[in-house]
Amino acid sequence: MERHTLIRDVNDRGITPYFDAILGAEDHYANGKAGIARDYLVSSGLTADEIIMLGDTEHDYSVSAVLGCACILISQGHHDAARLMATGAHVQKNLPGVFNFLINP
Repeated sequence: MERHTLIRDVNDRGITPYFDAILGAEDHYANGKAGIARDYLVSSGLTADEIIMLGDTEHDYSVSAVLGCACILISQGHHDAARLMATGAHVQKNLPGVFNFLINP
């Protein structure tokens, strides 16, 4: 998602405090997601096993694979659950499902 829109949406939902970083593309076409994520990983000092990428597309899963980090895909978005599950990633229906999974794995 475009960075400014993403930040606004996360703020509007009151979930900003749950994230260490909120990264988005500079355009609506999500060009360069892997580069943005890789740059963040390097600058953060974190290792891939300390990061969980949330997304709603197969491409988001591909980016997490490039980084070597965990990925949770949300089927209440661009791609349906069956398409997301075909990636092998963990899939949740919505953000409350993600939070519940993280609290009670």
